Amino acid sequence: MSIFFVAGCQTTGGVQELSIAERLYQERKPEIELAKESGAPILITSLFTNDPNSASGVNVRAWYYVLASQSNPIKYIDMEVVPYNAVGDLVASAIGDEKIKRSLRVTGPLVENEGEHVPAIWQNVWYNSSVKCTQLNSISIEMMNGEVHTYNDDFSKIMSEELIRMKQCGGLPRNQSPQI
Repeated sequence: MSIFFVAGCQTTGGVQELSIAERLYQERKPEIELAKESGAPILITSLFTNDPNSASGVNVRAWYYVLASQSNPIKYIDMEVVPYNAVGDLVASAIGDEKIKRSLRVTGPLVENEGEHVPAIWQNVWYNSSVKCTQLNSISIEMMNGEVHTYNDDFSKIMSEELIRMKQCGGLPRNQSPQI
């Protein structure tokens, strides 16, 4: 009987592989620079719901890059979102019959930290087991100097191209969710 055992390690000769976050940032960097040039304080890269929990509570999640400078940080980000079921119908929460959720808030101060992809989560935004997705209805971004940026129909300055191209919520075009 013979036993053959090899031990050792392999190096990559000093070449480091980029982390997933770094790779995504490098891919999005031209888009981030365009957003900064247009004066956008953030660039949203995703907005989605989780599957309902055991109590039918639905969470909303967003990922974004902060583009605000140290000299004028973001004070608040307020999002207004609407829920849809799997066939694209607007639905309401079983608690409070709320369709539009106003003021999903992120509190600053927020400033750009190059490459940092920031997550936000709001828990139990609606209670309805049929909610499958959400769309942004409007967003208001208040800066520390009092300046307010409001977007309510054209999100092209603050949303990644990939997110704008997506047809979420049963094929409803982005930015055309019903105003209630």
